[in-house]
Amino acid sequence: MVHISGMQGYDFLAKPPGLVAGGIANETHQALSNVAAVMKAARNATMDDIVECQVLLADIKEFDAFNKVYGTFF
Repeated sequence: MVHISGMQGYDFLAKPPGLVAGGIANETHQALSNVAAVMKAARNATMDDIVECQVLLADIKEFDAFNKVYGTFF
């Protein structure tokens, strides 16, 4: 079992590492890409192996933009 918590849209390979630019869609893509990388590293698992995912948005008005990207991962 793999537990991942507190994932945000940070690009850890950037110099310096930081939140990706471009708003919620880019942040969502980066955060879920980070989750996918952790899953692969931890258990050679994929996003299909995830059984629960909780998301907290700072602004509910960004839900539609978030959900479009989220849907491409699940």
